[in-house]
Amino acid sequence: MVVTAITANRLKNVNEERLRLERNQRTLLKDAEIYRTANGQSAAACEELTLKNEELKANRQDLLQEIAALQLKVRRLKSVSRVASVTETRVTVPLNDTVLSVEPSDICSDSSNIIRARALAWSDSWTRIEGVVTDDSATISIQSTDTLIQVVHRVPKKWWFLKWGTKAIRQEITSKNPHSRLVYTEYITIK
Repeated sequence: MVVTAITANRLKNVNEERLRLERNQRTLLKDAEIYRTANGQSAAACEELTLKNEELKANRQDLLQEIAALQLKVRRLKSVSRVASVTETRVTVPLNDTVLSVEPSDICSDSSNIIRARALAWSDSWTRIEGVVTDDSATISIQSTDTLIQVVHRVPKKWWFLKWGTKAIRQEITSKNPHSRLVYTEYITIK
């Protein structure tokens, strides 16, 4: 009776480990899905990768360095996700004549402390661009703001019209900035 219970428990653990490894293999062989939502926002989706502490330590050194920089212990982690986005904005900005006052030490040959330059400024709800263009250089400041929304959900198994159980855990991320484009996402659960 005891041997049967131990064997049944061990068989259950082996089956759970087999299912975890199958899901991990499917996740690793599949790239993150990058797409646009119905309202035009950049979005990305990926399935959950489930790693044990030892697997995380052996295979994700870059992630471990980031976790260490936050002064967190790996054994206390529940999940970790990473998202990369690129912000691209192409605008035409009119230049305006302006006069800059500078220190005489900043000017090599001219003792005057006034420089003629052209200034530019543009902004929308997500991006601000400001700059000054002189005869020999341009100084430009770009500030971009973004909000990422992450949703983790269960994907059920399905056959025909029946849905049951859990096929995968999936992460969906959207970017609110219309100039941003999501290029990478990863979702890891620690066991």
